[in-house]
Amino acid sequence: MSSAGALSEGSGGFSAGAAYAFYGPLGSGTASLATARLKLTGEAANDLAGSAIASISHNGDESSDIVVGAYQNGAGGSQFGAVYLVNGLGY
Repeated sequence: MSSAGALSEGSGGFSAGAAYAFYGPLGSGTASLATARLKLTGEAANDLAGSAIASISHNGDESSDIVVGAYQNGAGGSQFGAVYLVNGLGY
C-alpha cells in the first residue's frame, strides 16, 4: 500500500484536502491520482486533509491501514484538527 496527501485539493471545498491510497509500491517515476484505489476528502473547506498521512498496521492483521491528518478541521472547534483511521480491509 502506498499513499499520498494533497492538502490543497478542493473537491470537498476550498483547500479541504485529500488523501489517496494505491495498491502496491509506487516505485520510481510518476503515478496519476486518477489511478488511486481510494480517495478520502476533507469534510469542509480549509480542513487541509492529507497534511499528514501514514500507512500502518494498527490492529496486527498485517494489512495496511491509513492514518490521515486534517490539522485545520473545525468540527471540534476553530482549527481544532482531526485524525482519521481507515482500516485496510475492504478497499
